[in-house]
Amino acid sequence: MVASLIGLAFFEKRNSHKLGWAAAWGFLPLIPIFLVSQISRSLWVDRYLLFTAPYLFILLAAGFMGVWRRWRIPVVAIALIYFVAIGGGLKRYYTVKDREDWRGFVQLIQTNEQSGDVIVWKANQSRPRALNHYYRGSATIEVRIDEPEDNPQAVESWLESLPKTRSRIWLAYANPSPNLLSGIEKKFKAEEVYKIKVNGTLELFLLTPRTSEI
Repeated sequence: MVASLIGLAFFEKRNSHKLGWAAAWGFLPLIPIFLVSQISRSLWVDRYLLFTAPYLFILLAAGFMGVWRRWRIPVVAIALIYFVAIGGGLKRYYTVKDREDWRGFVQLIQTNEQSGDVIVWKANQSRPRALNHYYRGSATIEVRIDEPEDNPQAVESWLESLPKTRSRIWLAYANPSPNLLSGIEKKFKAEEVYKIKVNGTLELFLLTPRTSEI
């Protein structure tokens, strides 16, 4: 949508030079931010992108003016249909909280961690962006990409491979199976401390070894 509006705006030859500068300031700074986010800590969040908003709004305004001059009646009809269609979505957006509380998820660990604790991250993300962004604690972090087969023997072997510690393990696991939950209960004193819905269910367990291990 934005690309089409920019195209319409640039169609007006007398505005192309000014709008070219607006487009450059609006989009070029996003490239290094995107690249850094792919190789390091994610910067692709609203507060780091807001400085480009004025230039994007200029482009949008110019594009809407171009559309309005050419297709006034269709624009009015489409706008009415659009506002009717999104009315229900807007009501839900402002009245129902269904965003994942990543900050609360991570801060729960950070606030309650003890010396020697280990964080094991087994989720749908190979790189734990939530930890990279919010976590400022001192616990060792281990990211696991392997997933046990859904049978008791494989689950037991996977749990045995978790880091050995005299303290506790914070296990973040996406969509744990009944076999995994059963295996956790056998090997650890386990407490489910947090759960969020994100591409299924991401659960946070606080695991205390039944016998202290090194």
